[in-house]
Amino acid sequence: MVEELYTNSTDEIKVYSLDTDSQVMMVDRSVSSKVGQSFVFDDPQNRFGRGNVSPVRWGQFDNFPQWVNATLGNDPDAMPTLDKCANFILGGGVYFYKEQFENDKIIKVPTIDKNWYNFIDKFDEPLDDLLDDSTNDFCWYGNYFAEFVLTRNYKVFDFQIVDPHDIRPMPLKRGDGRRIREYHISGNKGTVPAFDPKNPRKCNHFIIHGRKRVAGNKYFGVPIWYGSSAELKLKKLVLEAQIAGLENGWSIKYQLEIHEDFYDDCGTPKEEEAKRKKLVKELNDLMRGVDRTNNVLVTRLFRDHLGKVYSGVNVKAINNTLIDKAASNLIALKTAGASARYGLDAVLAGTENGGGMNSGADTRAKMNYHTAINTPRPRKAILKIFKAIGLIEGFDTSVKSGFRDVYLTTTDNDPKGIQNAI
Repeated sequence: MVEELYTNSTDEIKVYSLDTDSQVMMVDRSVSSKVGQSFVFDDPQNRFGRGNVSPVRWGQFDNFPQWVNATLGNDPDAMPTLDKCANFILGGGVYFYKEQFENDKIIKVPTIDKNWYNFIDKFDEPLDDLLDDSTNDFCWYGNYFAEFVLTRNYKVFDFQIVDPHDIRPMPLKRGDGRRIREYHISGNKGTVPAFDPKNPRKCNHFIIHGRKRVAGNKYFGVPIWYGSSAELKLKKLVLEAQIAGLENGWSIKYQLEIHEDFYDDCGTPKEEEAKRKKLVKELNDLMRGVDRTNNVLVTRLFRDHLGKVYSGVNVKAINNTLIDKAASNLIALKTAGASARYGLDAVLAGTENGGGMNSGADTRAKMNYHTAINTPRPRKAILKIFKAIGLIEGFDTSVKSGFRDVYLTTTDNDPKGIQNAI
């Protein structure tokens, strides 16, 4: 089936294709082709409802979470790398300990606290979701928002992580300092106070906000990868260009230039179009496929008024490999250092290509280094939730929470090659 791919009424250009495998393109000789491509970076519209309140805008157009989704969701390395970053933060799960002095050092001693384990048993699955969602949001957006509801007796009744698309801080007032007092949640929940660690039972509905602070940003944290946002946008645009090229022209191998005299025997535009379509089909059948390399193309010759001979149909091969190669090389360069923008070594992220095999000792050293250096601060932000729960429930304040580290070791020390540590 012949399909008209492109029409430019101003330049009278028509491009035809027979099917998705077509390798023939027709261009009238009397005009020059100006077929181009344009790529638009879409920022989805903000869906946050304000009503009669005026919360703080998140980003220039108050659509930072939407922009994050559009940016990271189109990067092939972002999601798996950030997932690994979250896994490193969560480690071997939460445990509880007490601190004691030993030889002038503070030692963490694991402890079994009945109150905490009863609480975990009661809220087992919701706590797992709370940890996963808060860690993922912290890695993606540099922020998480935990919503808590207490009973009349000021005990924990329910909790969840609020979608970053649906919550904003309220503006700070004089005397608030850097501590946010209220948040607005879209929908019917309205304004919700922030958790007050000095008075944990002040409200029975509140927000715990964890964030990666950066100077100059009073209301929101900034994700670690944000400085690479321009590179991410470039990579996205290159990938879009490659896809659009493959769908709209890079698979075309030949350009056919047809002289206007070719249509002398046609009486109407419909007859000209029928003749074009017939030619496209015949030439496409002739040129397409590896089993037709010895076919012969026969064209009619014309003479102009000076007697110069010219062909009615001129076939030109299109070299589109250089564009594809340049774009592919650019993608390869950006991919080589992709994991660094997320604070993770390429070996640990699984994005290192062509560098040979890394020894087990090298991988083990990188993993243990990352765990020791890059996870404490994000973990501290996540563990604010457990600290708040302990204050609300009135648990023993000497019992603290932490994440078990997972270290790679040799199979001589452990058959699984890993060990949990505190």
